[in-house]
Amino acid sequence: MTARHPGATLAQAIGANLLELADERGLTLNQVADLAYIRGPQLRRMIDGEDPFNTDHLAKLSQAFRVAVGDLLGNMPDRIQEPIDPDAAFEQALQNAHEHGWVMQRA
Repeated sequence: MTARHPGATLAQAIGANLLELADERGLTLNQVADLAYIRGPQLRRMIDGEDPFNTDHLAKLSQAFRVAVGDLLGNMPDRIQEPIDPDAAFEQALQNAHEHGWVMQRA
């Protein structure tokens, strides 16, 4: 399993909502992925909190389910089980950016 990103708990909360919507509609995760034009393994990693959801993913998923993006985010406080420290999340994101070479180093 890869390291979780700073917003992993939020991604898992969104994922729980997606799974609930899929279940209500009798859809498998692969069917949801196909409808949203997202690769199945990528969607699974997002739901598991290993990869973040981005706005494009949320837009595609809301279209696939024919619901508002807000419906995908519904019940967030109930589903998030750990508080998110914005300073720690920023520091972790900055560290990840440096490790992956996404940020230019000062000379």
